[in-house]
Amino acid sequence: MSKKTYIVESYDPATRKIERVTVTHEVYNAYRRSGWNIADNNQSFFKHEIQMSSLIGGEDGGYDNFREFIGDPEAVDNAVAERMLLEALYKALDQLSESDCDLIRALYFEGKTLSEYGEEKGCAISTLSERRKRILRDLKKVLKNFAE
Repeated sequence: MSKKTYIVESYDPATRKIERVTVTHEVYNAYRRSGWNIADNNQSFFKHEIQMSSLIGGEDGGYDNFREFIGDPEAVDNAVAERMLLEALYKALDQLSESDCDLIRALYFEGKTLSEYGEEKGCAISTLSERRKRILRDLKKVLKNFAE
């Protein structure tokens, strides 16, 4: 009896690409159900959004007056600032050479140590440490310019 292969597409934030992943039947079913739920939720949201626009203050952006819709205004501001910083970081990472980006991805996205990466690539830890310091210094400059 042949075993069926189940494949889903998933976004990998480290590579910023859609990846095809082989999963179990249970994961595949849950993944498909979540897609249906998202479609249902979107339809429900838009249905309710139209009703929401009829509230007083909805026409001129006055939703700020409805404090029950806003949990913590600072949390929203912080989330937006964090998202903008992450976008700037990804843009800065795009400017790195392929080998520098590979080092940063291995250390900070894949959780490898300098010694693990050094063994894998045949590089001295001291060389990798200096490269990492230079890369982080350059990234810090780019992000500092973003903040200004």
